[in-house]
Amino acid sequence: MNDSMSAMQDEFVRDVFVRDVFVKDVFDYAGAIAGCAARDAEALRRLYDHASPYLLGVALRIVRDRQTAEDVLHDAFVKIWTAAGAG
Repeated sequence: MNDSMSAMQDEFVRDVFVRDVFVKDVFDYAGAIAGCAARDAEALRRLYDHASPYLLGVALRIVRDRQTAEDVLHDAFVKIWTAAGAG
């Protein structure tokens, strides 16, 4: 495995376009999940603040109803919180 692949495993990097500008989205997802596993509510808040706008957009495209998409997002974060400590 080359060094760049190893680095990608250590930190998730998502390439995104924001108003036609290419940017790197670098967020410590592994650290946030580890925090959730340790029952650190602040880690869950950071994860929610960072990921929820994107995930809500995905849910909206799938279910095509805002209330249902918000319910899906809520259920997903409950699952993250409960499952993080289970493994």
